[in-house]
Amino acid sequence: MDLIKIFNEFLPKEDFVAYKRFGNGHINSTFLVISAKFDTYVIQKINHYAFKDIDLLMNNICEVTNHLKSKNIESIQMLKATNGKYYVEEQGEFYRMYRFMDYTMTFEKPEGLKTVRNAAEAFGRFHKNLSDLDASKLGETIPHFHDTPKRYRDLLEAAKEDKAGRLKNVSKEMAKIKEYSDKFSLITDGLASGEVKLHITHNDPKINNALFDENSREFRSIIDLDTVMPGSVLYDFGDALRSLFTGDKEDSLDYKSVVGDLEIYQAYLESYYKETSSFLTKREKELLPYAPFVLAIELVMRFLEDYLRGDVYFGTNYPEHNLDRARTQLNLATSIIENIADYQKITDKVIKDNNLWLLKMLKLF
Repeated sequence: MDLIKIFNEFLPKEDFVAYKRFGNGHINSTFLVISAKFDTYVIQKINHYAFKDIDLLMNNICEVTNHLKSKNIESIQMLKATNGKYYVEEQGEFYRMYRFMDYTMTFEKPEGLKTVRNAAEAFGRFHKNLSDLDASKLGETIPHFHDTPKRYRDLLEAAKEDKAGRLKNVSKEMAKIKEYSDKFSLITDGLASGEVKLHITHNDPKINNALFDENSREFRSIIDLDTVMPGSVLYDFGDALRSLFTGDKEDSLDYKSVVGDLEIYQAYLESYYKETSSFLTKREKELLPYAPFVLAIELVMRFLEDYLRGDVYFGTNYPEHNLDRARTQLNLATSIIENIADYQKITDKVIKDNNLWLLKMLKLF
């Protein structure tokens, strides 16, 4: 890889000075580059194995960033190459380049409930700012990514084939998943009926994909837009909470310690709902408590399917790794659904309190 050549494909009139590897992402190779003008840029090698359609991928990112720019909202600023595209090809590999956002920081994990609220505000604002962007302008970078009923069908097919001879090890897990099968289509049924709207979603709403000002800690921008595509905001809401509940215990053997946290749920919901209440539908509001469950059980099925197929998708460190991951998420999903009345109670209160606050504000004006 010739970084200088790639740099000059985007900035032919600037001189390349230095670079270093940047970030800890598992999908793309990323480099921080400094020019002779002391401007800082990011060059990324796009993982062509994960993202087959580079044009679709970059179109999605540019549609989103250009829409945000039209509203004077800070976002990643992609650079166009001399070939007229937002990427270049070099020896069968694909590269893109964008300006680095100075004086920003990320959180790798929550630092108390304030960080949880900051993350919720960030993704809620991201959804709000994109709520008027026509989702049909974007394509699916990963087809059927959050199609939970299809994930279940794929799991059943893997169990039927039992290629790795492991079905005998997962009878309890398969039975538990089947017990919940009537809830797998809660979101997809809503999308089909129109009660759940098609929006632009991030699909990797971890806390470290939100940039904050390093001094004020105010939200600046959402990053890592490779999986931005049409979907339901419930997917992002649910997956953000699922990842917060799991924390750094996804690979823990103490899977029974991974449960839902009502305090985190309330903190996240309060900040998220303030940003999104104006466009969420009645059905979307009803499904908010169920979203973390749906996303957790979906991940159970993905881990378990991979285990049954012989660990062909997720990287593993030992033979039962995917099974342990599935058990962790299954314990989380179970803890949520068994306490769904508490999640519903919190949701109803947050919505009611927000409505009362809005009424008070209207009376002031």
